[in-house]
Amino acid sequence: MMADKEHLNIDYKKHVEYLQSTKKVLTKRLNERFGKEQGTVLWDKTKRIYEGFVNDMPYTGGNKNFMAHSLYDSIACFAYWEAMPEDRKETVEEFTKTVALVFNGDTSEKKRNPEFLTANNTVLLKAMGVLLRLVFAPMNKAVSSGKWNNAWRLRINPNKPAEGLQMLLFGCPIVDFAQKHGYMDLMPAMCNPDFDNMPELGIHLIRPKTVGMGYPVCDYRFVGDKSEAAKKSPVRMDEKGFLVNDVPYEDKKI
Repeated sequence: MMADKEHLNIDYKKHVEYLQSTKKVLTKRLNERFGKEQGTVLWDKTKRIYEGFVNDMPYTGGNKNFMAHSLYDSIACFAYWEAMPEDRKETVEEFTKTVALVFNGDTSEKKRNPEFLTANNTVLLKAMGVLLRLVFAPMNKAVSSGKWNNAWRLRINPNKPAEGLQMLLFGCPIVDFAQKHGYMDLMPAMCNPDFDNMPELGIHLIRPKTVGMGYPVCDYRFVGDKSEAAKKSPVRMDEKGFLVNDVPYEDKKI
């Protein structure tokens, strides 16, 4: 609703404002860290930085892109981090918690789905693959044509894994932004929260690579958390701080 918008100095025909839930998380974090008075000042600074960031961004579909808030809420998080005084900025670990709250909420309050609504239901996983192909088809076309620049493109199951659903995302405007503005050291905070919601859905996420790590794709594979593939691919942290796991299948095509 327009009444809830911040009415920022951005081109709303090209770009998207961060969600109100994102504002709620970020302002709460600022108030907790700096007190309400300074937190209010820093939120105003965050908004101004956000406006500058967004107005310098290429068009990626705006509100026609159903993944728009993955990008624009990430930009809000970077603006929040930039607004904090240099000597009191969050650590990467603290920033990861902030990003996780923005995108996932408080996962400690969430309960696991009934078993038939988890990734251990292979029929449900197949249906997810069909739905994702349909949803991403317009985005794939818009990005391939150049209209949406380097927004995400999707391929489903290109390696035909024996178990689960593989999703490859090519291109990442969040990484493009981080590279341009010198925030690549914060990319683990953007990538790692992907794992947080998985237990609720009975998903074991296998993700050996992301664009943030320097690869050409983000390689996601969703398997049931009771599957053999899950047992063979425990989550670990690599030397750069990214959560990853080793894949139990050949990966020669990407």
